[in-house]
Amino acid sequence: MKKDHIKFLLLENIYQNTVNNLHSAGYSNIEFYDTALNVKKLKTSLSNTHFIGIRSRSQVNEDIF
Repeated sequence: MKKDHIKFLLLENIYQNTVNNLHSAGYSNIEFYDTALNVKKLKTSLSNTHFIGIRSRSQVNEDIF
């Protein structure tokens, strides 16, 4: 799979260095949010996501997927 087709979802103000490192490695399909998302927005954003980076506020369970 080409790197531009791999989607990253980063929530809750993941360090900017993470985004920079992904860009440097050739990844460009990155969604970045400063906060946790509500359930509806999280479900929408997870569509076609390959990797998710979260911190402690986001609650991901089987209902989300």
